[in-house]
Amino acid sequence: MKFIFKFFLFIYSFYSLSSLSKEKDYEVNNGYYLQLGVGYKTPKYMPLRYGSPTYRDGVFGRDLKQNDGFEKDLGIGYRFNNKFRISINYKNYYQPAHDYIFYNPNFIGGTYVDNPKLKVDAYSINIFRDFIFKNSNFSPYIGAGIGFANTHNPDFGSIVRANGSTLTSSFKAHNSGSLYKEIMAGINYRINKKNTVFIQSAYSGVDDYVIMHSSGAERVQIQNPKTLTFLSGIRISF
Repeated sequence: MKFIFKFFLFIYSFYSLSSLSKEKDYEVNNGYYLQLGVGYKTPKYMPLRYGSPTYRDGVFGRDLKQNDGFEKDLGIGYRFNNKFRISINYKNYYQPAHDYIFYNPNFIGGTYVDNPKLKVDAYSINIFRDFIFKNSNFSPYIGAGIGFANTHNPDFGSIVRANGSTLTSSFKAHNSGSLYKEIMAGINYRINKKNTVFIQSAYSGVDDYVIMHSSGAERVQIQNPKTLTFLSGIRISF
C-alpha cells in the first residue's frame, strides 16, 4: 500500500514539475531511442492445476502465491511522429513462490521454505500512443505488447505445512516456453529534446505455464501468472 501511495505521489510531483518548466513548443525527436527501466511486480495468488498422468487430467484445486518481484527492462524503439512509436523490449523478472492454499478446507496448505524464484526472460514488440500537449513537458501514453518468453523454476524444495509438519515438494526444476503479453499506461516527462524519463504501470506476464513433477511428467500447470507492474526509467533519443 505504501508503494502505491509513493507511486501516485511520484506522478503528482512530475506533473507539478512539468507545469513549472513548460516550453513553448513541444518538439518530439523522431527516430530511434534506447529505453532503460526497472520495476516492481506485485504479489498474486494463481490457480494451480495438478493431475495424473499430466496436468490436463486434473482440476484447479489450489492457489499458489508468488511474492512481489523485481523487473529489468531494456528496449530499442522508433518514434514515427508525436503520436506513435514502437519498441522491441527484453524483460527479465522473477517472483518467489511463497505458499499454497487448497480450495477444500479439509486439505492442509503450506509455505515454501526456500522461496523458489519463478524467473522469466521475455522478448516483446510493442506499440504506443502518446498524447503530447503543447506548452507542457508532461505527456501520458498507452501501449500494448506481445512476444514470447522462457520461464524457469528451480526445485521447490522444503515445505512447512500449516499443521507444523514438513515435507519436500514434488515440483522440480523446469524450463518452458510461453506467450508474453502486456498492456501499459504511463507518463512521460521530457528533460530535453533527447532525454525523457517515464513512469509506467502495466498488467503483464506470461500465459499459463507448466512445472515438472518428480515423476518426470508435466503434472502441474499454473494459470494466468500475469501481475501488475510499476516501472520507471529513461529514454535516450539518437
